[in-house]
Amino acid sequence: LLLVGCTFVICEAKIEHHAAKNIDCEDEDLSPKARRLFCAGKTNIIALTTSSPVENTMTSTPPTPTQEIFIKPEGPITFEIPGTTQATWMEDELPECSELMEGFDDMDECKNSTEPEPIIRWRDMVFERLINQTWQDTQNKIHQNSEIGGVLLDPLMVDKLAGKTPTLDISQSSMMYSADLKMWNIQVHGLSTIYLSEVLVTRAQNLYDLDMKVVFSFDKLSANGRYNLNGTLGGWFGTSFTSDGDQAFDVDIVNATLTPRVVLDTADGCGKNGDVLITEIEIPFNYDDISINFDNLGYGYNAVINGLSIFILKTQEEALVTFLKDSIKEQVNSLIC
Repeated sequence: LLLVGCTFVICEAKIEHHAAKNIDCEDEDLSPKARRLFCAGKTNIIALTTSSPVENTMTSTPPTPTQEIFIKPEGPITFEIPGTTQATWMEDELPECSELMEGFDDMDECKNSTEPEPIIRWRDMVFERLINQTWQDTQNKIHQNSEIGGVLLDPLMVDKLAGKTPTLDISQSSMMYSADLKMWNIQVHGLSTIYLSEVLVTRAQNLYDLDMKVVFSFDKLSANGRYNLNGTLGGWFGTSFTSDGDQAFDVDIVNATLTPRVVLDTADGCGKNGDVLITEIEIPFNYDDISINFDNLGYGYNAVINGLSIFILKTQEEALVTFLKDSIKEQVNSLIC
């Protein structure tokens, strides 16, 4: 029996070896069994899809986004501020010597300006990451509740926040016009879309100052409410204009940014001897485009509208800075000169 079995195996092997010579392993119609028997180890086997079940490697949940890998730098990260030079008014009038032709131009009446060395500051990465981290928590709450500190942001009821009526009462005079404007029932929409687009905290290399700048961005803001306007256009001999009573207004602002900046320094002024002082506070508000519509006021008064809008934004910036300085001085008097 053993002999018969061995003879069968040998004969089958011979048949397979003979058949293997006539097998085309690149034939797409070749059965999986024939491929296993005759094409094993060959380099010209083509990839085929089979009907046999294959384990699904895709997960039912979307992959988690890759997180930024934080690596501590070996040394300080520098930030360069272009150096500045102070030239006299006489030097400003002189041309650059490099722009003149020697032998043809007067080379005595020219200046050789040199590029000033940049100011090298160190970035405070811990402070920057702390601001980012703190803001992420705050922004999540804003997105969930559309409020901050108990103040509803969408819409922001400016009258309620200001606590007075009219909310804005402004008089402005220029060579082109004079105007008396009152605004109330002001609502601002889009504040809950605020996001942090830039954080920069730098220090002098001796670590005796701190310069913090944060940029908050809004893709689109809008405001509406009521207004009453009376004024003259064209100076003393111009024409008068009026809104004819209380009217509606609306404002659309595109790509707005609010950029608070605070500088702390150790100064010797104001009777201080090396104490920490807040030497600068800025909160500029900028935008790419603004559209203002005052009902019942024609396009002929665009100069007045544009002038008033710039004047309002500027005065509100200054009022906010004054409010912050007074609040800080009330709490920590020694920080404000």
